[in-house]
Amino acid sequence: MVRLLVVTPKYPPQSGGAAHVFSLIAENLVRNYNSQVYVLTSSCRGCQDHEGLVNGVPVKRLFPYFERRWQKLLFSPITFLLVFLYFLRNHNKFDVVETHTVGEICFFSQIMAKVFKKKLVKYIIDMFAFNSLLKWPKADRYINCGSVITKKMLSFGIPEEKIYEIKVPIVPVRVATKVRRAKGPIKFVFLGELSQIKGVEDLLYAVRNLLDKYDSGDMEMHIAGSGPLRDAVLDASKTDNRIRYHGRMAHEKVIDLLKQTDVLIYPAYSDVMSLTILEAMMTGNMIIASDVGEIKKNVGNAGIIIQPGDKTALKNAMEYVLEKDITKIKANALKQFSKYTAEDVYARNLEAVSF
Repeated sequence: MVRLLVVTPKYPPQSGGAAHVFSLIAENLVRNYNSQVYVLTSSCRGCQDHEGLVNGVPVKRLFPYFERRWQKLLFSPITFLLVFLYFLRNHNKFDVVETHTVGEICFFSQIMAKVFKKKLVKYIIDMFAFNSLLKWPKADRYINCGSVITKKMLSFGIPEEKIYEIKVPIVPVRVATKVRRAKGPIKFVFLGELSQIKGVEDLLYAVRNLLDKYDSGDMEMHIAGSGPLRDAVLDASKTDNRIRYHGRMAHEKVIDLLKQTDVLIYPAYSDVMSLTILEAMMTGNMIIASDVGEIKKNVGNAGIIIQPGDKTALKNAMEYVLEKDITKIKANALKQFSKYTAEDVYARNLEAVSF
């Protein structure tokens, strides 16, 4: 039986984000593999419904989630002390510590894992961290989701024998088996953090530059999530009737939205592999996404891959969708996802944290 502490900056609540991946791992290990799993995290806006025992997993929130750099620096001594006290009181409950690679709570927990002689597993779920943070403190195992990231980690000097590849966890739901395109406008969708790093400014640029040619009878742009660019998205939705802003959505609502849309747009500047892309293919959506991390390999012929930051290419890809029959590409998305099994994902993740 695995006795595991999962450490992540936020839990969940952003559907499709890194914290969501960690929540899927934790809850599945408890529910299906008789494991003892605890979560150490911070509080944040939208977390009120995720306090205490969450789907069988004890969740401990130590402090607010700080978004500004000056806040992180100012409160870092207090953060370090709180993490130390948590480990002092609870270290006998777990043998393995699995952490995200960014966030002060994760970094301090990695240090405490070494101090209290726990096995340390780093999950490389994005590449935002500096190389030094990936390598230090040294982990007993590094988990990532594919060969593209493995090559980067090897270039950083991380030993190959410590790298363990798994697939990104996903919520198993009944998937589509046949593509249907209802009459009416093509429905694009973006899900996730509303930030520059996720390409939201590029998305708004592309939609705005399609205005002269395509109106609300031709296309709809559905956006769900929250983040630094929330106000920009909200303002755009008020002035452009093609843009529908849904705010932050619970995961089941996200899946419902994906079942009603045609094309997921994910123009991120940096990522490893988006859970949202997998869920979009699972529901028969074509993909327009940036060539970052493992995305190109996983999307295959289920969409159009562009270079990150190429606004014109993004606009042209959306225009292609509006001018062509995309039924075959949507069918390719279903075929591509059929290679993906939740059982394989979680069984291999269990292996990754078992020592």
